[in-house]
Amino acid sequence: MRIRWTNLLLIVILAGASWLGMMVTHECGHVLNARLSGGRVERVVLHPLAFSRTDVSPNPRPRLVAWGGVAWGSALPLVVWLASRRLRRPLTPLWRFFAGFCLIANGVYLVSAVAKPVGDADDEIAQHVGLLLPRFARLLVSRGGFIGFAEKFTKEGDQRPGSQSAAMYKVAPGWQVTDAMIEEFKKYLTSQGGKIDEAAFKTDLPFIRAMMHYEVDVDLFSVEEARRNLSKVDPQIQKALGYFDEAKALIAKKTQ
Repeated sequence: MRIRWTNLLLIVILAGASWLGMMVTHECGHVLNARLSGGRVERVVLHPLAFSRTDVSPNPRPRLVAWGGVAWGSALPLVVWLASRRLRRPLTPLWRFFAGFCLIANGVYLVSAVAKPVGDADDEIAQHVGLLLPRFARLLVSRGGFIGFAEKFTKEGDQRPGSQSAAMYKVAPGWQVTDAMIEEFKKYLTSQGGKIDEAAFKTDLPFIRAMMHYEVDVDLFSVEEARRNLSKVDPQIQKALGYFDEAKALIAKKTQ
């Protein structure tokens, strides 16, 4: 029994380490392709209990950057394993496990992206946002428009050196996106070489407001704050909440 528990513990540790290593190599692929394509990496988010993420702005080749995660994230571990096997290194079995883990994880990622885009697929923020992304909104996301514009915001009371340099707006928790901010966002997109389709912009305005709020909250407050505010306008969550009364009625009817 002691041997079995030892083996189980080893598997858990190895799987956990492989998960973290897979995310690191995956994001390194995004970073590498972003640099090669002339993009600028704003931030890399790594968390053991969530999907990793690389934000690039400006991002002149969004598809190249998106595919970099899967391509390099699968190829690099495979090359390391093959090199270790050729050199007959003692850790070759561990590298083989890691390479297989990365291939399976990235394969599952691609398959899941077909059914429901997540991570770095075209609708890369679908995992965070229930809002469906029309073509114009998808373009704003893929080019990092919201991420770059979030740099114009700072937290009220933040006196750190450099925190005020590019900031136009000082905000506190509970802030709202104003019409003036929307107009400034349009100017920002134009300055970055974007073309504004006024009809599409008006149609996608609820999404644009939500994502502006989300990216600023992530930068200045916390991911939890950002998701909490986003859930208030997320149609999928709101629709789900609408079923609570119906569920309560069904439960009450069943218990009678």
